[in-house]
Amino acid sequence: MLYESVRQEALKTTVELYRKGLLHLTSGNVSARASAEHAAVTPSGVACEGMRPEDIHRGPGWPRSGWSLQAIV
Repeated sequence: MLYESVRQEALKTTVELYRKGLLHLTSGNVSARASAEHAAVTPSGVACEGMRPEDIHRGPGWPRSGWSLQAIV
């Protein structure tokens, strides 16, 4: 699956950022590029301790308002 390894990497990065104190509770999102047109983005409002790779959204068209900014970066 195209997104499986990308989702796992996004989750691993999210947990690492949380443990370092760079993300707090449910704030902040992590995204990872899956291809030139697609990305995986962690969901808003979900604590990283309980997050699973299948919780991570696939794009384009994921349900987030800030996706365009992340796509630019």
